[in-house]
Amino acid sequence: MGTLIRPTVSAAEAGLRPVRPTALERHAAFFDTNGDGFVTLRETRQRLADLGLPAPLALFFSLLVNVFLGYLTRGRLSLEIEVKNIHRGKHPFDTDTFDENGTFVARAFDDIFRRSAEPRDRVTEAELVKVLEWRGDPDRPFGLIGSGLSKAFSLLEVRVLFCLAADCEKQLHGEPHPAISRKTLQRFFDGKLFYILARRRRIKLALGEIEG
Repeated sequence: MGTLIRPTVSAAEAGLRPVRPTALERHAAFFDTNGDGFVTLRETRQRLADLGLPAPLALFFSLLVNVFLGYLTRGRLSLEIEVKNIHRGKHPFDTDTFDENGTFVARAFDDIFRRSAEPRDRVTEAELVKVLEWRGDPDRPFGLIGSGLSKAFSLLEVRVLFCLAADCEKQLHGEPHPAISRKTLQRFFDGKLFYILARRRRIKLALGEIEG
């Protein structure tokens, strides 16, 4: 009897998620300090503090994030976020820079800068918000209330991102505005930026340049 040869089927063809962590999983893994695959409320709060967020804001934002993403990633009310299911946390009013599996989408990333004013190597908070509003919530999978909450959550995410990561300025109508460079925003979506920011802050703390 001849040897039975089974056809090779790719993970994508089989409907399986990739074995390697996606960009979105790498992004979420920053908050998983013990590497157990779950992000607790305490871990989120601590990591936000590591990035330099003031304690009251870190507590408020960690509560919001863990309640919102805990439910979406675990399918029930939970204050723990499951990293492997972080793609389920995709919500309306985002940039669509991650697809439904959490994989980075270069075209959507480029759209952020195509829709911004010159120079297009950086983007302001207002410009990024316009992209979120352009993407919007056409299907309203969570209803009107869910749509409103998603938008509010996205706007808060953008605000926090600019507080932490704005690294340049952009002249708009003759006035300078805080901006994030394309390189820095790329690192954010690659899952590298928070590690870089936390390391920089540790160095500054060690040198006594900022107070703990």
